[in-house]
Amino acid sequence: MSAKPTNRQLADYLGLSEDEVGSYRLDSIQEGSHWRVAFTVEMPKSLRSKLPACLMVVVPGSIPSDSSLRHL
Repeated sequence: MSAKPTNRQLADYLGLSEDEVGSYRLDSIQEGSHWRVAFTVEMPKSLRSKLPACLMVVVPGSIPSDSSLRHL
């Protein structure tokens, strides 16, 4: 994925709502074909449980539009 993942793509990938992603997303940094996406520490625990402890997720180079929650 060369373009930065949209909130909708991240929401589908993580099993969150688009509003939740938009509220707690901090930054996105491209690393090769992957994106490292950071989230705020203010994110509620119920949502943080869907992310690694560092509150970041590495998104693979391509996310199918019908993707479900997958752990890397």
